[in-house]
Amino acid sequence: MWFPIQDLRIVGTASLMHSGVEQLVVQSHEMAADCGMATVSIFATTVGATVGRTVFASNLCDLSARIVRGSGGDSIELTGPYYGANAPACCPTKAHATAELRYANGKWVETPLYFKLN
Repeated sequence: MWFPIQDLRIVGTASLMHSGVEQLVVQSHEMAADCGMATVSIFATTVGATVGRTVFASNLCDLSARIVRGSGGDSIELTGPYYGANAPACCPTKAHATAELRYANGKWVETPLYFKLN
């Protein structure tokens, strides 16, 4: 669902899943009366050359992504406020949290697990 205030930013492309094949990294934010929801999505092509979202991380209020190039492969640095299980939107458990999102052994892994993966 898109809200009255929204933005979208293409972060860039990175070889996250397979060497030599790049995926598109996009971040978006949508809000209305509250701070809204932020999402970082990874888009990839499938067997039929169809483009689709392969994974996304979401978070209340804010979430940004940065592509990290490394000798062990590319990864995504996710940054935003961390909300514990009972934390209200006004008061994050940790105001500035950073996690790494990486594709390993056929699945997406976030370390540490601060943001919701779908």
